Amino acid sequence: MKARTRAHAVGSFGPGAMLAVLALGLLVSSARTPTTPGSPPSSSDARIGSDPTSAGVEAGHVVLDMSSIVWDLAYDEERDVLWFAETSVGGADTLYSVDVNDETIHRYELPETDYTGVVTQVKVGPDGVVWVTEPYRLVRFDPDTAEMTSTPVPLDDADRIEATVEPGTWISAIAAIDGGVVVARNNVPRLDWYSTEMIPVRHIFIDHAYAGAWDLHAASDRIMLLTGAGRDDQLVVLAANGAVITAERIRAYGNQIILSGSSDGAATVSSDGRVQSFPESVANALAAVDPRGGVIVYRPDTGAIQRFTDGSPGRALQLPTVTLYPRGGSQGSISQPARVAALAVDRYGQVWFVQQDDASLHVATLP
Repeated sequence: MKARTRAHAVGSFGPGAMLAVLALGLLVSSARTPTTPGSPPSSSDARIGSDPTSAGVEAGHVVLDMSSIVWDLAYDEERDVLWFAETSVGGADTLYSVDVNDETIHRYELPETDYTGVVTQVKVGPDGVVWVTEPYRLVRFDPDTAEMTSTPVPLDDADRIEATVEPGTWISAIAAIDGGVVVARNNVPRLDWYSTEMIPVRHIFIDHAYAGAWDLHAASDRIMLLTGAGRDDQLVVLAANGAVITAERIRAYGNQIILSGSSDGAATVSSDGRVQSFPESVANALAAVDPRGGVIVYRPDTGAIQRFTDGSPGRALQLPTVTLYPRGGSQGSISQPARVAALAVDRYGQVWFVQQDDASLHVATLP
């Protein structure tokens, strides 16, 4: 199955202006065994054996070894920390913060959930609040007070439609906005506006074809929505009332919003939704904006993390080769470039990425 599309945005935005949204990119295993009806895909089969071997340029250093793959990294420029959440196999999930200056790590236990599946997204709002999505629970964390609150979303929903690809109504995407968060759910043709008090204050009904968005980007007068499973990776620009302004297939290069992980490769989008392809982009390439200028792109076919400035390729970091042992062992071993599951860049130009093959967080500076 193809990878979920990711969206990154950077910049300093005031109330009512366009907000940064870094959406989840989830490479889904074909073997899905949710233990509870309506649960999103489990991450238990996401890892396979790996034996890293040295090849090419040293890929920075390991900051943290994790027990499961993290698919979303959110950079908080105000606090100079990286936020992400790790799905636990046998206990509560964990929210992490990593100081990008001295790599100090703090851990916060997330509320337990009755449903299996990965923590899908982590977003930092303009007010500094961190929003996290568990399968059927929305979590709000205030870093200033360390207060964590949450609210469940129901398994059954009156507006639920018949599943086209995956059953269930779990939270599929969020967009942190000034004073709250916008929530999209799988198989529910509606966007829900939650206040900072975790109360749904507004509902925006959308076309059935756009239910279960993988990514959201909220602005003062419009919403950008990236369609979910089986929807052909469409970028949909909606008015604030849910009316469709434009819908295009993702092929992009623009200024603020970076799309990554789609079947068409890495991409960016202008504020009005216009799109243009990255040069030499490949399927499932990841991208993140460098706050100092340019775009950082990871190419899964070559294992290179490369800088692009005004669309032109620049310096690259070559990741090492890893040896993979597919489950079952019938195919023997496979050697390929290390795979990256999530990517972010801080304001100093340091590239943070999760190496998928051994579930480790790395930091590196492009040569």
